[in-house]
Amino acid sequence: VTFSGRQDSDWLATKVEPPAKSRWFRLFIISNWGAYDYVWLHGLALRVSSEESEACIERPQQQPSHNGTGDAAISTGESQLKQADLRKDDEDWEQLRGYQKVLFQALFCDRVLFLEDKPYLDYKWHQADEYARLFLLQHAEMGWSLDFSPNLFCELAYEGFNPTSIEVASDNDFMVQVLTPCFEPERNVLECLRTHVSKKVRKRAKHYSITVDAAYDDVVLGCIMQHGEGWLYRGERWVLRQLRKCGYTGPKDIMFAIHSFELWDEQGDLVAGDLGYTVGGVYISQTGFHKD
Repeated sequence: VTFSGRQDSDWLATKVEPPAKSRWFRLFIISNWGAYDYVWLHGLALRVSSEESEACIERPQQQPSHNGTGDAAISTGESQLKQADLRKDDEDWEQLRGYQKVLFQALFCDRVLFLEDKPYLDYKWHQADEYARLFLLQHAEMGWSLDFSPNLFCELAYEGFNPTSIEVASDNDFMVQVLTPCFEPERNVLECLRTHVSKKVRKRAKHYSITVDAAYDDVVLGCIMQHGEGWLYRGERWVLRQLRKCGYTGPKDIMFAIHSFELWDEQGDLVAGDLGYTVGGVYISQTGFHKD
């Protein structure tokens, strides 16, 4: 069995040649945060199908457009992914619940090699602060959960996690959303009031203006255009949208908010953006994009 495919900035398409008797192979390939030199291998089931029934996936280059009226779109060859389509796709998503969630937890523990040494979190049985304490006793930098509760997201962020996500392929083309709280021991901290801005940068900045929370959908669309879905998968987008609407509603004293930053040029075109959240007086940048 050999695997072949091609790689762009965010994904690797593969197929199996020749067809194998085994139905499943544990393989899932994504990029290491956009790096071109290597990819991460995630243990995951890959269903083998005949070449006649399924062709190797191809994603054409995506080109954004923005006219300042909320109609930004990503070109995908014959069709375009618009903000309205993205919003509807996110809003229609539903979490795994009850027996279905228990079933996929057991399935992933058995078959997804990438997750076997990662601590699992179930919001029904675990508290975020206790999970954080136990998490720091082992060496993993990432955990996983099938819960996309907005309150859990906030409480994990409050404990110092960066809640990202991955997408796991299951049978019948069903994509399971997995929350992956990341805890990085070393981080970059920018103290804005102490940051020196040179005269050259100030001069260039006169040609741009910045806004906050003025074009959230444009920023999400721009990030997907530049980086692909990456960790910004459907479940993650859903929980971010829920938090934008309602914020944190749990029992703890947590000040939390989702924010987008937009950079506009003199023609009123969006040229860069950043997506993240605030916990108290600290802003955590999760992802962003820029145009050359």
